Amino acid sequence: VYISPQTELFYLSAPKGNFNITGFVSQQDSVFPFFQNYELVPNFEADIETIISPKPVYKAYKISELKTQNSKGEADSIGVKAWINGIVHSETLDAQKQQFSLVDLTAGIIVKVTQNADYIAKRGEMIDVLGTLKQANGLTYFDADSVVYISANHTQFAPSIITQFNEKHEGSLVKLEVVKVISTEENQNITSLQLTKSSATFTIQINKNIASFQIPVVNDLLNITGILLQDDSSSPFTSNYFIVPRDSADIEFIKTVGFENKYFRNSTLKLSPNPAENFIEIQTDFRADKISITDISGKELLNFEPQSIFSHIDICNFKPGIYLVKVQQNGNVITQKIIKH
Repeated sequence: VYISPQTELFYLSAPKGNFNITGFVSQQDSVFPFFQNYELVPNFEADIETIISPKPVYKAYKISELKTQNSKGEADSIGVKAWINGIVHSETLDAQKQQFSLVDLTAGIIVKVTQNADYIAKRGEMIDVLGTLKQANGLTYFDADSVVYISANHTQFAPSIITQFNEKHEGSLVKLEVVKVISTEENQNITSLQLTKSSATFTIQINKNIASFQIPVVNDLLNITGILLQDDSSSPFTSNYFIVPRDSADIEFIKTVGFENKYFRNSTLKLSPNPAENFIEIQTDFRADKISITDISGKELLNFEPQSIFSHIDICNFKPGIYLVKVQQNGNVITQKIIKH
């Protein structure tokens, strides 16, 4: 296309998006047989016709209607333009502030927003969301084109008490009761926990970018509440579910007293300073049989038999983090956490 400086088009901005163009065909080819260098030469502003794409039509759906799947675990409604309504059940679940849980009377779903949607999630708000259903790594989610705030302070649904992870509860608020921490793993601002109950195992991801948490350690007993997500790259997408707690209130520590000896149960264990840098002082009301220190994964870093009720421990070589001090007597154990700066 050639725009001549002698035309009004020469002084206008280039068109954006798709457009139709009308003009005369010219040629500038000096080489026989003159089959190249043809040009389309428009002359007037009216020769450029911008094509206006029609706006998508959004049909109202219940969330459960968008979450049906085929035998391969693929969402039936991928690509469907939809309008959904529900109550927000989480603030952002990631550091990018792009995804949250929306629940209606039928199901829950993860909503992902971009800057175009211009919405910051807050629990208890009722909203309308217009967008497209999508799926990535097994997670069915709703990609928002726009979010319309309706009202605030709505009652949220109670979490579903579950004993296994599955698609039914994906994107919804769920709860695991009386589960035991069997391993932990730190990765930048994410702490992953492996929990067990009976023969089942569960994964929890604690995102320290979204809230402050007291991080559980191995052997802690917990009740865990949070939003169920998934990251499974293989069809039929039945694995790699995990719960993301929304804040510290979603992690409930269960206190247990498992000591038969009343004196031992009522005895005190004092650790100072806590947090510590170079050393800790351990004081008990009794002479312990053994004192050990482990990291939060359960790996034992040292153990010794104390000679009195006072012990001075050098921790200069410990990496910053959380450690467990375990004091044993007659088969009973007292455990306390200590933080190394």
